[in-house]
Amino acid sequence: MPISDRDRNEDWIKTLHWDLPKTVPELLGVLDVHNKSSYEQVEALEELKNKAAWEAVPPEVEHEVNEFIDKNKYK
Repeated sequence: MPISDRDRNEDWIKTLHWDLPKTVPELLGVLDVHNKSSYEQVEALEELKNKAAWEAVPPEVEHEVNEFIDKNKYK
């Protein structure tokens, strides 16, 4: 779901560049869920996808995250 202009804050410029890790294991570490259940990991990644920062995600990272979610969503 795209972020509306109403939901942006003064840090919107940060959405123009991806400065987060480029692999799922690294993202899970940054989100501090690397040792959590797959359910909690999926939840954290889905929450990240709803943030403005997600707008700048590189296609390969988006693909890897979506694959991880699809594979682990109902475990």
